[in-house]
Amino acid sequence: MPCRMLCRSATDGTWGRILCDKVLAEVRSHSACWATVNPPRPAGVREQSTRERWQQIHDLLNKGVGLMECARRLNLSLNTVKRYARTREPEALRRAPRFRPQRPVITPRRLARLLLAHPDRLRESDTQLVQDLTAACPELAELARHVRDFAELLTPTAGNDTKLTTSITTVRAADLPHLHGFANGLELDRDAVNAALTLQHHRAHHCPSST
Repeated sequence: MPCRMLCRSATDGTWGRILCDKVLAEVRSHSACWATVNPPRPAGVREQSTRERWQQIHDLLNKGVGLMECARRLNLSLNTVKRYARTREPEALRRAPRFRPQRPVITPRRLARLLLAHPDRLRESDTQLVQDLTAACPELAELARHVRDFAELLTPTAGNDTKLTTSITTVRAADLPHLHGFANGLELDRDAVNAALTLQHHRAHHCPSST
């Protein structure tokens, strides 16, 4: 079940929204673990443009075109052409990196959305990213398993109430305190939850508590 449907499922959607919030909180609390393998962003457009410009200028120079003519043809200033012409390799034109943390490819919010999304609806690159991050963080891997278990229960089916009892017990034994609050809320409103998860067209309007 995809994230948006998961967040709107189970009667009025309260349970789904609480689950989404708790998953995000868990992802954030373990960011020091999964972020260690979070790949950096690829080279930006600026670096690519620098390489292309260097190549254009040196191609013209190698053909005997003068600096002024290079500037005219490429619509560049003469000083820019001179700077590129003096440089033997395009890498030398790269700006020195600023001393600031490099932003990761994925944010906690986006990672939470990927965990809440149906695996079949993820792009191949997102699937691989989730696999890499969960492999590096045991708590994140366990969180992903519990999310899948809860998502399966949101399709009303006979016997889901028994499966929910097992899921709640397993979650409470896990080192996922934010998800404990979700499980406790379900237990406090158990009659309504059981009805919603087992009756095909149940329209109860009970809301669970969240701790």
